[in-house]
Amino acid sequence: MPASYRSRIAIDAAKQRGEPVDRALFFGPPGLGKTTPAILLAKEMGVSIRTTTGPVLERPGDLVGLLTGLRAGDILFIDEIHRLRPALEEFLHAVRDGGPAARRGSRTGCGGGCGTTRQCGPTGR
Repeated sequence: MPASYRSRIAIDAAKQRGEPVDRALFFGPPGLGKTTPAILLAKEMGVSIRTTTGPVLERPGDLVGLLTGLRAGDILFIDEIHRLRPALEEFLHAVRDGGPAARRGSRTGCGGGCGTTRQCGPTGR
């Protein structure tokens, strides 16, 4: 089953439920085009997309700055997510799962859990 078909199923199902598409991981070699599907997903769902790269993010405050600008359903796209620092991985998981970091930063769009904001993380690994 082609990836485009599976993507269409996920998008249509999310629209029928009135929810964002769940988080996604795009993988492949550099230059394959992992950013393009994330941009198309945002366009198809009618939401905004914020992009960054794993190596640029150095501390939780960097992520908070990105997350506070997101609205319900928006996509956070982290290119080279495999290069994200372990402490930031933990922070991102806590925000997604509605942990203490999410409660401290209720403007992240993840106040009661990350049911309102989605993450896309492409990786070359």
